[in-house]
Amino acid sequence: MTKKVERSVSDRRGIIGCSQLGQLLNVSSYGTPYNVYQDFIGETKGEFSDEVKESMAMGTFFEEHIANYAAKKYGVKIRRSNKAYVHPKFPEFICHPDRLIIGKIDGLRIGVEIKMVQPFSPGWGEPDTDEVPDDYLLQSEGYITCKVCDIVWLFVMKGNRIIRYIIKKDVALINVIETGVGDFLEKVKSGFVFEPDNYELVCKKYNRADPEKIITADDDIQCKYNEYKEKEHQYKSLKKELDKIKGEIGLYMKDNYRLDDNEGNKLVTFGSSSMTSFDKKAFEKENPEMYKKYTSIKHVRRMTFSRR
Repeated sequence: MTKKVERSVSDRRGIIGCSQLGQLLNVSSYGTPYNVYQDFIGETKGEFSDEVKESMAMGTFFEEHIANYAAKKYGVKIRRSNKAYVHPKFPEFICHPDRLIIGKIDGLRIGVEIKMVQPFSPGWGEPDTDEVPDDYLLQSEGYITCKVCDIVWLFVMKGNRIIRYIIKKDVALINVIETGVGDFLEKVKSGFVFEPDNYELVCKKYNRADPEKIITADDDIQCKYNEYKEKEHQYKSLKKELDKIKGEIGLYMKDNYRLDDNEGNKLVTFGSSSMTSFDKKAFEKENPEMYKKYTSIKHVRRMTFSRR
């Protein structure tokens, strides 16, 4: 039987959580193996923006109501899962489902996962199928991999609808998950260092530059530079075309807020908004001590390409 441990998965040092499987297998829109590595070695700061904190609070609030709705609709009893479960082979692989259904249905233990998504979020199929985005499919299949349950009911709140998806055991996908987890752990334990894999993360890790240091591009980097310049040219050309089309649509709409198709479906909104600006120079001149007190220096890096 799967071992239970008293540990919160909010502390990801030394563990891999089911919600990270999409990142670990590099199919997620929220991150990559590098992000999992940063969490694993404890380099990620446990700080969240106010927007993320609010979103988390809303999720916690609605989760209870969604669970109660689901229990009533499907005639089951659902209890909160207060334990984290460990994979029988990989002690670092831990999962923590939102809830579990009390008892078995058709001889199956059922785990419950609850999500809130935007009404028009892509990747969601018909109810009671497993047509869900990769992140959520892998997370649910991870619970089955850790032997917490035999099947997962994934309840998703999209707008004012609550939809059930059913994730069944997929032996091939379980093999992919276990192989991915095993490979990751083997690399980490052998001393392999995962490097950042996008521009923003590179700038964050290497945020200081020595102006005296100049290096020469090797053949591979020279090719990447040439590729970037070619795509940059394509992007600028495409952006010019897109801006022209937006201008034509704007002229058609004039002072109208919304544009619909002939069936009443929304195509475009062209709204107004107000912006408040802060005159830092004037404030510094009139309140130099206060400006100094509440001003801090942050080092950032920016990559600039030569014009040629």
